[in-house]
Amino acid sequence: MMVRLFLALAAIFAFYAPLAAAAPSFQRLGTLEPRKIQNALRQAGLLSRGVAPSTAPSGNYAPSIKQTCPSTLIRQPSSSSEALSSDESAWVAARRANVVSAWESYLTNSALNLTSSGFDVKGFMANTSNLPNIAIATSGGGYRAMLHGAGMFNAFDSRNASSVAQGTGGVLQLATYMAGLSGGSWWTGTLAVNDFPPINDLVNFWNLEESLIDPSGLINLITYYTGLQKQIDQKLNVGGFDLSLTDYWGAALSRHLVNATDGGAATTFSSIQNLTSFSQHDAPFPIIIAESRINDESTIPTNTSIFEFTPFEFGSWNPSLQAFIPMEFLGTGAVNGVANGTNGCVTGFDNAGFVMGTSATLFNELIVQFLNSSSVFKSVLGELLGDVLGENDLSTIPNPFTGLNPSTFADSNNAELQLVDGGEDKETLPLWPLIHPERNVDVILGIDANSNTDFGWPDGSSIVATGERMKDPGFASLGSFPTVPADAATFLNFGLNARPTFFGCNDSVSTPLVVYLPNAPYTSYTNFSTFQFSYTPQELDAYLTNAFHEAADNLTSIDPANNVPLFPTCLACALVSRAERRAGIEQTSDCQSCFNAYCWNGVSNSTTPSTDYDPSIPGVPAATQAGGAGTSASPTPSSSKRSESSWAWWTR
Repeated sequence: MMVRLFLALAAIFAFYAPLAAAAPSFQRLGTLEPRKIQNALRQAGLLSRGVAPSTAPSGNYAPSIKQTCPSTLIRQPSSSSEALSSDESAWVAARRANVVSAWESYLTNSALNLTSSGFDVKGFMANTSNLPNIAIATSGGGYRAMLHGAGMFNAFDSRNASSVAQGTGGVLQLATYMAGLSGGSWWTGTLAVNDFPPINDLVNFWNLEESLIDPSGLINLITYYTGLQKQIDQKLNVGGFDLSLTDYWGAALSRHLVNATDGGAATTFSSIQNLTSFSQHDAPFPIIIAESRINDESTIPTNTSIFEFTPFEFGSWNPSLQAFIPMEFLGTGAVNGVANGTNGCVTGFDNAGFVMGTSATLFNELIVQFLNSSSVFKSVLGELLGDVLGENDLSTIPNPFTGLNPSTFADSNNAELQLVDGGEDKETLPLWPLIHPERNVDVILGIDANSNTDFGWPDGSSIVATGERMKDPGFASLGSFPTVPADAATFLNFGLNARPTFFGCNDSVSTPLVVYLPNAPYTSYTNFSTFQFSYTPQELDAYLTNAFHEAADNLTSIDPANNVPLFPTCLACALVSRAERRAGIEQTSDCQSCFNAYCWNGVSNSTTPSTDYDPSIPGVPAATQAGGAGTSASPTPSSSKRSESSWAWWTR
């Protein structure tokens, strides 16, 4: 395989070399800018990196077969308890103990100004077992979603002095869980697998200036794809594993987002267990999700099986399956809980980039389009890769659940699982894994950077989709979901997609409160295309700055006459609300004002808006009819906005 590839590259290089020599702008490696030198060395695997561990037993991308199996390979929670694994339960208990001091620091931050209206921090902290359980969900949307998530996390990070000063710093340190899908899984993955560094450390090694699929310059392009192919061949040469475009896509993601030797080829998702931030319970528990596709379905139904990847396990809570395998043994095919005789138990299959790529398989199509372009190099390379890949644009995983629940589990008779992008069922904000009752989440911060509208802004469709899913009686035992609008039109007509909105304010205390945090323009237009695969430092800075203001300003900056406390105070009110109700503590007057302003009051307006949602800086359209929370002036259209209408096949 590699011989054919290099022969093809040699022929292509011979074709391009005269053109490159004649071009006055052609740059030798030694004349490149320092950052570009760093990127070129990284693409070639020559740059030493090393925060993320390289723990695959093979020392590379190849899975290891015939490994010693655990005494119990498949865990099947009983339908009555549906308990978490003992590993996750123990980890969460330790994390909950860790966040006690973080809660005290956060609530006593003078920037929150909680005590001015009578909030009793000491009384609230008296019963630490009642402290709220917080989770953060980050939506799909490619790099846009990853960067919006990064900006919001930075605004919530107590390690950022500016965030602490504005009153939002410390929220991240309170969180027990964080979940991501598609582009949001890139953020969840890069944060977890790199040992939970502050944003500045991540930015220093992220390789965002070079495209994920089309690096600049012929030499970079050749180096990049030969490097990907070399890594994938390591898995191919083991035998017994079907390759897919996700292997290439995941390898590309690793080279940009995983700070490890050889771009993360030997970095497994289960290795997160060994990192200091995770083993010391100093960071939220990461969850990445993907979905099953049965028998080449063209449309993923709303009741499809949602699979989750955690450092401890892979599996699904869906009533049709409810089974899990240790993450370390992902890649093991099993029948009725017993590993098959060919490969036995497999380790090293759970490559971190592959996991992130599995949650974002819709981007596989972009590789196909790129390699089918008119470029001589790209078309030849596409034909070459096609020999191995065919049309397999899914993520293919040996099925560890074969034989289980044959009357309900659609993949029970299949030797492989076909997994697809975590948002293909339209639930592009990963709330599902966080509402499971055994996880006892009180408040979910839903960070939404979807591209639902013609101008690339979210419209709440994902929350609507999860609400529809939870109306299915089959999911009643798997958690309760707050009352939400039945359609995206309500979000648009009342401006619920234009600034934070609280859902479930008056629901049962056992139902999580969702704090919806949509991408909106405060200082910059951050509705970049889902399919933009490189970002300049200036564009990255725009995201981080915009998110910082999104976490702090909101209604106060949009409508100063609203007489509502600053949003950091209102966010704190939301975070403590469920615990207050459990303890019988009355809300302060400031928190009551916050809830009056930010809680959705249940009023709907399903009328299709007459104009496209088109916000402008510094304000965004809020309520235009009775029933929405807050008001603002109508926006002025701007020619600087971006449209994604030509990519309507995927609204993220």
